[in-house]
Amino acid sequence: MTETALALRASAADAPTSVPPPASASAIPRAYTRPLTRLITLYNGGIKLAKRALLIVSLAISGCRSQLTPASPTPEIGRLRLLTDSATAPLLRDLVSHYRPAHLLISWDINVVEPPAMRQLLESGRADFAITSFVPNDALENGSLWATPLGEDAIAVVVNPANLLTALAAADLRAIWQGRISDWSAFGGESLPITVVTQPPESSSARNFQAFALGDRPITPSARLAPHDAAVIDIVAATPGAIGFISMGYIDDRVKALALDGVLPSPQTVSAGQYPLRSPILIVGRTAPADDDYRDFFAWTQSPEGQAIVSRKYGALN
Repeated sequence: MTETALALRASAADAPTSVPPPASASAIPRAYTRPLTRLITLYNGGIKLAKRALLIVSLAISGCRSQLTPASPTPEIGRLRLLTDSATAPLLRDLVSHYRPAHLLISWDINVVEPPAMRQLLESGRADFAITSFVPNDALENGSLWATPLGEDAIAVVVNPANLLTALAAADLRAIWQGRISDWSAFGGESLPITVVTQPPESSSARNFQAFALGDRPITPSARLAPHDAAVIDIVAATPGAIGFISMGYIDDRVKALALDGVLPSPQTVSAGQYPLRSPILIVGRTAPADDDYRDFFAWTQSPEGQAIVSRKYGALN
């Protein structure tokens, strides 16, 4: 054993138990310096890989940002208040359900009233606009109301589907409503009492029927009163000998519409002016609409898209 080795051994034996001071780098054996060098190399390589990964992620995020779709603008909210009579209520309901203006959500406030109350509300300014199939001539002639056409309605005369009758002449229709003909046997059918079903005189359907079918002639006092068009259908469908009148927009398979003077009520015969009991459907107001949401809606109802909806159950504008 060399003197240097003996000296190191002796120093180790004589040293206290405290931790010895760190050796210098030059004193670290070569066997221990190789792993440390390798760790430093791996550490440096890891940093390079991490930087490269961060660069790739950054580029990917940047690419995603360039493809994001911009948020659509928040739609405006508008409110439209409209009146309608019972005859045109189904039409307004269909128009409202199909009207989808861009960037606008509409809150609808719709009330069903008949012509006398409708006129008062419009002329007093308590309502803005209305859709109706009856407007008194003097309201248009004296300029108290503004109006523009929307389509054409017709008064359909309906009977129970079990009734074999398919058509009536205008004179026979008047005779039935006046009570001068009271049994269906007068038209070649079985003996069955005729039940006349009418509507309140202030309703649009009753006013049009009176004007176009009866004139100044009174309705038989034995007529059964239905509050509105839908109720007429209920009564006629449940009564084999019943006959009533309704707006053509209410016709369904529970009743049978009669031809008048050889013409059945339909959107086509009404638009062509062939069916006799027809009336214009009007948008009315105290004044014409401004350049606002009302004007946009009314213009859409008169457009081809709006008229396609009108023509499903009513006569469209020519």
